[in-house]
Amino acid sequence: MIRLMGLPGVERAPQVRLERTADAVVLWFLAKGDERPVHRVAVPRWTLDAGEDLETAELDLLAQLQRLGYDARRITPRAEP
Repeated sequence: MIRLMGLPGVERAPQVRLERTADAVVLWFLAKGDERPVHRVAVPRWTLDAGEDLETAELDLLAQLQRLGYDARRITPRAEP
């Protein structure tokens, strides 16, 4: 479990979308009714202490965000060409 700090308030950006990249998990914070992000947080993969099980670490991160009151969802990774 990682410590989440410096996030925008739930009132300002109630929606969070989690996206996996090659070297980080990116959290996109969205204002209500707006698809443009108001804040972005990149969490380096090594800080998740996930080893080979990155999916479980992502789900734990989503659960943490939901407990804080965010509408947190994972963006489906794009298929590699």
